[in-house]
Formats: sequence, structure tokens, C-alpha cells
Amino acid sequence: MTVQEYTGALARHWVVIVLTALAGGVVGYLYAASQPAQYRSTASVMLAAQQGESPVDLLQGATYVQNLMASYTVLASSPLVLEHAIEDLGLATTPSDLARQVRVDSPLDTSVIEISVAQPSPQEARAVADAVAASLADAVPQVSPRGAQEASAVRVTVIAPATAAQAPVAPNTRFLVASGLLLGALLGCAYAVLRRVLDTRPASAEEAARAADAPVLAELPATPPGVGPAAEMTADPAGAQAEAFRSLLAALRPGDAAQPRQVLLVASGDAEEGRSAVALGLAVALAGLGRRVLLVDADLRHPTVARATGLPPAPGLTDVLAGDASAAVGRPWGPDRLTVLTSGPLPSDPGPLLASDALAAVLRDARAAYDHVVLDSPPALALSDALWLASRADGVLVVVRPGTTRGRRLRRTVARLRLAGGHVLGLVLGGAPLRTRARYAERLRPPSPRRPAAVPGPAEPVPVPVPAGAARGVGEPSPTPAARAGGDEGAA
Repeated sequence: MTVQEYTGALARHWVVIVLTALAGGVVGYLYAASQPAQYRSTASVMLAAQQGESPVDLLQGATYVQNLMASYTVLASSPLVLEHAIEDLGLATTPSDLARQVRVDSPLDTSVIEISVAQPSPQEARAVADAVAASLADAVPQVSPRGAQEASAVRVTVIAPATAAQAPVAPNTRFLVASGLLLGALLGCAYAVLRRVLDTRPASAEEAARAADAPVLAELPATPPGVGPAAEMTADPAGAQAEAFRSLLAALRPGDAAQPRQVLLVASGDAEEGRSAVALGLAVALAGLGRRVLLVDADLRHPTVARATGLPPAPGLTDVLAGDASAAVGRPWGPDRLTVLTSGPLPSDPGPLLASDALAAVLRDARAAYDHVVLDSPPALALSDALWLASRADGVLVVVRPGTTRGRRLRRTVARLRLAGGHVLGLVLGGAPLRTRARYAERLRPPSPRRPAAVPGPAEPVPVPVPAGAARGVGEPSPTPAARAGGDEGAA
């Protein structure tokens, strides 16, 4: 994963990260509140040699004491010392339990021992610290060597009696809350990264392009439930949806005039990815430029174009492929009067029809009669129908649903289409969030009268005359002079 993918995963799950951090902070606070307060008091004692008449004797005695400082530090928390402290104060505890509350330190290169004691009250902490210091002063002569006069070679002096603490040292509520916040945030980040690693669904245009090894041509904004892109474009020609399709048309314009993109196949790996809606929207956008456009519903398994346009499904493509050219079956639809060829009666096995020479003849006649032909198709992974169509089209657009399409299935879809001879032009992301540039266009566009949201077809289908040479019955509307003059050469 790249740095951008990590940051993107964290940004997408920021709510989870914030919630886990807050939960960690709450847990830290509750834990601090459940712990009893602890007060710490410290008493300091100093060890020195008992005898020494000359500077040499004093130096030797100081060196002797310094060498035994580690031993005396251990002695301060031993049962020999703590038992006497317990007896003096009448504490209801044991030396081992008291030893866990006593901390003994000796500053470097000194003969001082600091005895710190933690207790639930400041008075108890002070009393215990003083008692341990006094007990240590009594115990050191017992374990130290004695001189010629049976006097201890080391004496202990209390140099700083313990004082009552003004504030508890534990629990450290701020530290525990901060630690809980940090730990919760780390857990949230780990969750976000793990979700990203395990989730192979591209969530952005960059991830989809890397997964498919193909460019993203356009990102189409999400539409309200029950409203397709074509209806939204017709209702608001200056809106974000129309602008997104215009961006798609600009990306489809060929850089080489010798490579026309007249017949375009709209495909996807799986169902419910918005393939048919994109095909209809693309046809509407092309027709809006004054082009002569034919939309063919080549999904002979579960056709949806007839339902989306309100046109009868038959007669349609299967009638043309079967050789029934007695009547033109292309119907004008929409405000720009693009021509729609519905599926027709569904065959039991569409494969032979789509692989037949009849389909090649239909597309050949359509190329002569129309500026653009847009083909809708079944899912490319589950069925072979789209593969037959891919080899006959000038270019293939693969529709991707961010957050839904799996990266591995997207790669397989593009690979199957390319293996079948299809020229994959790029990806079209459907249902993408409204980008900043689209919001900018929404703010700056001038007010315009809105058309009705629905784009019904004609109440009675109007037969379209078959153009000369279109022996397979594909009709076209007669373009107006303005439409002919406005059409550019090649695909938009």
C-alpha cells in the first residue's frame, strides 16, 4: 500500500478512529476513578564512617561506606527493617506487602538513602517513611562490622524527616486518560488499515485505475433513488451529472482520426453496477451534441433499456438478427430524439445470435446510418455475450461502482474483454461523491428553467424509416439541418 492509500483509509474511517479514541479516554478515566488515592512521603538518611582520626582514615571510611551503599539500599526494604517499622506503628500488614509500598533509592556518588513510602493517606505515608528510616538506623549497626571498642563502623543519621504530601501521586488521571486516548486512536487506525488491506474494493478513481491498469475517464455523481443519469441530465442540463457526461465525451475524443470511436460498448463485470444507466446516459449526452445516435440493448438476458425508456421491448434486436426486416424497429426517444433499438423477444441462448454474421451486418449498417452506436451488454464475468460484442466495438467502457466492485473481479473483467479482442478505453465510475469541481460548477452555473425529471418516450412508438443500405432493419431519425451542421467528425 502507498502512503496515499494509508491516509485515504484513515480519512474514510475517521469516525471510527475518533470513537475508539474517546472510548479509550473514557476507559482510562474510569480506571483512574476506581483506584484509591496514594500519597507518597520521603525520608532521607545519610551513612558515614563511625571513626577516623586522620584524613586517610576518613577517606578509607568514606570509601568503605560507598562500597556498601548498594547493600544498605537492599537492607532498607528487607524484613529485618520493615518488621520493626510494622511493630512500632502497629500496622496490620506483612513485611512483603509493605515492601511493595516502599521505594528505596540512593543518588549516584552519595552516601544518602532516600526512603519513599506510598499510603492511602498523607499522614500514614509520613509515619511509615519515618519509621522505616528509624528502623534502618537501628539495623545498620547490627549488620555492620565493629571496631576495637565494639562500636559499629557505620552510623546512620536522618537528615530529612518525611513530610505529609499535599497531593496524591496516584492515580495519575491525566496520564491514564491521555494513554487511553492514544491507545484508542491507535486501535482505530489499526482497524482502518486492516479494513483497507482486507477490502479489495476500490474506493477512489486512483485505486480503480491501479486495479484495472486502465485510466478513469469520468466519475459520475450518485443519483437519487429511482432516478437515472439520463433523467437527471434532462431535468438539469447544467447540473453536475450533465457536466460529468460532458467530461466523459471529451475523454472519448480520439487523438488519432484514423482510430474512430463510433461503436462503443458499455460493459461491467457484475450486475447492479449501473451499466445500463451509463449506456443510456452516454447516448443522451451524445444526442445532446446534435449527433445521430443509436442505443442498442444487446443485453439479451435481462434487458433494462425498454423499461428505462418506456418503450416496448419488441420488436427489437433479436427480430433484426433473425432476419425480420419487414418493419423498422428503431424508435426515437427523448428530447434530442436519439434512436433506441430495444432487445426484442429473448432467445433461450443469445450466444449464437451475438456471434453471428447478422450482428456484424447490423453494426455495419448502423455505422453507415449513425454517428455513434452505444451498446448495452450483460455482465462480462458471468456470461460470454459481452465478449462477442467487445470484439465488434471500437472501444469498451467498463463501469465500476466505487466501494462495491471488487478489485480482483475488476481486473478479471478488463482482462477478459482484452483477451476477447476488445479495446478497453477506460473506466467510468458510477455513484461517485460530488467532487469539488462539480460543486464549483453548481455554484457558478446560471439559473435555467428545469425540464421535467421524467423522460418518457412517445405514447405510441413511431416507426423510424430504415436508411438506405440498412438491410437488417435498423432505423434512424432524419437529422435536422442544425444537427447535421453541429456534428463533429469522429467521436466526442
